[in-house]
Amino acid sequence: IKATGLTGRVLGSIGVGNIGREVFRLVRPFEMVHLATDPYISPKAVKEANIRLVDLETLMRESDFICVNCPLTPETRGLVGERELAWMKPSAYFISTSRGPIVDQAALYRALKERRSAERAKQREVSLPSHKTEWPVRVLPWGSEGEAKSKRVAHFFRLDARLRCLGQREKL
Repeated sequence: IKATGLTGRVLGSIGVGNIGREVFRLVRPFEMVHLATDPYISPKAVKEANIRLVDLETLMRESDFICVNCPLTPETRGLVGERELAWMKPSAYFISTSRGPIVDQAALYRALKERRSAERAKQREVSLPSHKTEWPVRVLPWGSEGEAKSKRVAHFFRLDARLRCLGQREKL
């Protein structure tokens, strides 16, 4: 498996509330570039998190890792659909910690299926997740080498979430 380094990669966050700021804090040692889109973030939070505020299109086009961390509101419902997914780099990872229909799941499934179909020449077998599957943390690889890496990333996020619930995170 070819490893993907994080140093110098671009992490984009849709939403910079508690979860978004914590994600940026956790990846700080990896020296990633931080992009975010959030109409409600304060200038103080922008400075503390060392992020560059951009519009959604710029975030989707430039990010190597895209995290959806915003709450479900009338203005975020359907925020990420076919158009936004088409803006992504073919090698980008999409991680959603959000609840509800912020991401159009059918569009996400179609985008993944189309990108995976293009990879069939490189891979003998391609298994797609059911678009009806509800994962607590969604990590979907866009590149050909992504499946094993996505499992490791998903495991990290699930482990971190479990430790936070148990109050154990700060002891690591």
